[in-house]
Amino acid sequence: MNLDNVNTEPFVGYHLFHEQINITIKILSASLNNTMTHANKFDDGRELGRLIAKTDQAWNMPPVWSFSEFSEEQVYGFVSELGVVSAFSALDDFFIGVEAEITRWNSKLRDDQKIIPLKDDEYENSDEKVINFYTRFKWELDSIDKFLPVLKYFRLARNCIAHRNSKASPALCEYSQSEELKSSFNNYFSNKTNSSLPIFETDERVILDPKLAIFSSHLLRSICKEVNQRLICFLGESGILNMATYHGFFKEKTVKTDAYRTPEAILNFILTDRYRVIVNDNKEAIKLAKELKLWNKCQGAFDKSVKVISA
Repeated sequence: MNLDNVNTEPFVGYHLFHEQINITIKILSASLNNTMTHANKFDDGRELGRLIAKTDQAWNMPPVWSFSEFSEEQVYGFVSELGVVSAFSALDDFFIGVEAEITRWNSKLRDDQKIIPLKDDEYENSDEKVINFYTRFKWELDSIDKFLPVLKYFRLARNCIAHRNSKASPALCEYSQSEELKSSFNNYFSNKTNSSLPIFETDERVILDPKLAIFSSHLLRSICKEVNQRLICFLGESGILNMATYHGFFKEKTVKTDAYRTPEAILNFILTDRYRVIVNDNKEAIKLAKELKLWNKCQGAFDKSVKVISA
């Protein structure tokens, strides 16, 4: 098996989220643009209310009739809030998934082969969950160093959105104006699409452009990709196959695939299409599954699922 470009199950989850939030933010932004353009054509300033009333019978008494109460920046900012908060929620889910894969594979290994995380009282706790995760598993931060300053910015912004009704905290205010952040962003991330990060004053409303919300998810995806590589190194061929059999056959809610006629097709589809493993032929994975004493269990789980569907 060739594991050079493999995506683990947790990374597949975050990658699919990133694609979906990217599309969602663009659809919402386009919808807002068209709605504002349309509403502004009416001199009476009530078209937005009429559109709201037409959307659902329960909304026949619109709370607003026009966009006059909001600046255009604010309107798009609401979309960004959704994107940023959702991205950090997906990141939390990613790390839960990574730890689950490590725990699951640890259960099959000798003690000297396992990754044993440090206990909470065995390391210095950081304000950043990503750093804590790396520290717990004794991973060096070198590969994600360049992401950390901008990660801190978006983490602070996310916390303000989620816990301060989008009002900038003193911490975000101070950090948004720091040379550390400016230097890091300019060196690694500044481009024509996102040339700078907004600076905030304490208690000012945290408003981000939708393009920055997409960028925040891209940044988190880049960190997930680095973790993905570490997980692959730990799992190896056997661990990757064990992961595929768990998600394809044994998990309570298994991965849905286009392959369903045979257990061989399901396993090969998950490995090659979902995880991007390169196999020499369609029998290689089955042979390894037999060596790991997993194949009979896969067949049994498949037969059981077929009976349930038939019934």
